[in-house]
Amino acid sequence: MFTTILFSLFYGCNNDIVAEYTERKDSLQSTPSKLSNNWKPDIILRLNYGHLTTLAQVLVNEQLQSSKSFRKEVLGFTLNIQPSLKLTALQLSDDSNSEHIRIDGTIRGPWKWTVGAFKGSEHSSIQFSGSVNTKFRDGQVFLHIDEIQSLNIQINDLKMGLFQSINISKPLEAWLKEEILKTPPIPIRELSLPVLGARLSSTPTGEQIEIRSQVNHSKNLQSPIEPFTEDWQAWIHQDTLLGWAQESALELGTVAYGIAIDPRNLTITEQDFNLDLRLWKIEGMGKWWRDYQATGTLERRNNQIHLVGSSVTEVASSPRAGLADPLALLGEGLILEAIGDNLNQTFPLQQSKTKNKHQWNMTIDSWAGRQDAFVVNGSIDMNRKPKGKSNKAKGK
Repeated sequence: MFTTILFSLFYGCNNDIVAEYTERKDSLQSTPSKLSNNWKPDIILRLNYGHLTTLAQVLVNEQLQSSKSFRKEVLGFTLNIQPSLKLTALQLSDDSNSEHIRIDGTIRGPWKWTVGAFKGSEHSSIQFSGSVNTKFRDGQVFLHIDEIQSLNIQINDLKMGLFQSINISKPLEAWLKEEILKTPPIPIRELSLPVLGARLSSTPTGEQIEIRSQVNHSKNLQSPIEPFTEDWQAWIHQDTLLGWAQESALELGTVAYGIAIDPRNLTITEQDFNLDLRLWKIEGMGKWWRDYQATGTLERRNNQIHLVGSSVTEVASSPRAGLADPLALLGEGLILEAIGDNLNQTFPLQQSKTKNKHQWNMTIDSWAGRQDAFVVNGSIDMNRKPKGKSNKAKGK
């Protein structure tokens, strides 16, 4: 009779532990609901207008300098104008009346022309304005000049002999608009994670990309209003980081001694983190769980972010719980590396892409925990691709 009671208590407890873990696992594996029209982001990528201006100015200048000559039939003669133009000023800014970015620029330079027996070179000053659209396609963020709303060419003293009375300003302005619109799309940032939704908005502090990850949680981020000086800045909700860890833990299943790892809460403050986790013993003899709080730091190693555990404190346990070494499990990279891997896939410390004959080097410069978000600051450098040389992505 006594043996029967012990048997019932032992296996009844085991069954309860397995059932409790199964219920927890099912809740974590539930499919996120479809996004509503007023969904909120859990990741926000901010792009600095000043930096975007620098990138745009380089490519617009190259497009202008590669422009072919303008030709027009005038009184049976062919008027040929070859510009030698340079973008001397450019500004990208928020357009309060549009969802797009406003672009304003100044172009200066001479126009060399020939018509019949006449030829000359005239200096010009050109003011233009328009809009830039941000596109999010296949994980890549692009900027594209999609409209030139106004363009005015002022030529100081156009002397074309018998042809000087012919007004060519309108066709010349239309031609120049087309040349500016040929500027290749500007690759800004590549995101390597699958998302439920992404949208773009222009704000007074910078262009903003709002993202909803596939992590199944209801928390969201408020749009940052503070100015920033970095080329780009990313805000990631800390529950999103936790969700990445939980997804990786589920993929791992049970590890040594039939133990399943269950991350339950993550807090990052400045350069430190606290991770609450439960170890479930769900296989073999004896079923139990133990709760721990792990602490550690975020460090840069081999050009990547790593979460490095330093200590573990036991918080609670089920009756008759066995012993385990959670710090060893963390040290093996089963959970902490999963968080770091997702961070590095989303915002690589260095990401070299060759686009439009340029190499774009994208780096993370710093990071810190801030309230409910993990904030990453980074820079983008652009170098002209050397002729005749291979340009392979490489780390620093």
